[in-house]
Amino acid sequence: MTQKTFGILLEELKTIPAYNVLLPEHGGHPPIPIEKKTLIALQYLATQETMHSIGNHFDCTDSTVYNQITSFLLALEILMPKFIKMPTIEEMNTVCNQFELLANFPGVVGAIDGCHLEGLCTAKKIFINTNIGCSGRVHDARVLSESRIYEELEQHGPEAVFGSAERHIIGDSAYPLRPWLMVPYKNRLHLEAPERNYNRALSKTRVVIENTFGLLKGRWRRLQLMNVGSVDRMKKIVKAACVLHNFCLFQDDYLEDYLHTDQTVPQNVYNIRERDANSTAIANAKRDGIRDNL
Repeated sequence: MTQKTFGILLEELKTIPAYNVLLPEHGGHPPIPIEKKTLIALQYLATQETMHSIGNHFDCTDSTVYNQITSFLLALEILMPKFIKMPTIEEMNTVCNQFELLANFPGVVGAIDGCHLEGLCTAKKIFINTNIGCSGRVHDARVLSESRIYEELEQHGPEAVFGSAERHIIGDSAYPLRPWLMVPYKNRLHLEAPERNYNRALSKTRVVIENTFGLLKGRWRRLQLMNVGSVDRMKKIVKAACVLHNFCLFQDDYLEDYLHTDQTVPQNVYNIRERDANSTAIANAKRDGIRDNL
């Protein structure tokens, strides 16, 4: 994070009254100022250092480090709706155009994938929806089926949520084909040229979510290995990292050097119960139409 970005972050944090309460250090030391407490938390999220090591660096006790981090995580949870949100219907025009520039794949509102959290991002690597809290062993499609955005899209359709039936999100073959979710054609060895061309275009477009996760985990390295005492604290850490990820990109604070690469583990298809007997036919027709126009 650049010094300029840090300064802007401090201004955001100062809008949260609870974060501006100076927490005293144990042992009679004076309260820690907001600049120092924020640096302590950022050091924790950006590294795999122990709290003891961070305490030595900032000349404070382990318990003080823990308390400052806790305060920071709560503040970022308050800021989360401001920095991670779905684009408006009007903004989706720009989002779709940005995606289409990648590989001519039309109508894409977001790319979805799972990496211990389910993330939906734009072509600019901005998270617009996250679903945090499921075990890493849970299938991506099941995580999706238990999310709020799934319920909204199943109940109201892409017309209501995305502003057009021609808009959708895209995912890999682990996800089910839906009218609002375009995925690759399966049986790759037996596909005709148009289907292979469709799959290539979708893959080139969808890779942005993998790069987004790589940037997230590369900049906020605490996510690479979390040894924390509770699931609730782990969720708060992931939420904070996602908020900071978006916040940095909104400030054009983007460094390729942060990119972290995970090995993708293929998943078997997880079948989501059909709610509408016609939805599969609609989704297939939509996908075939995109295929024919590429």
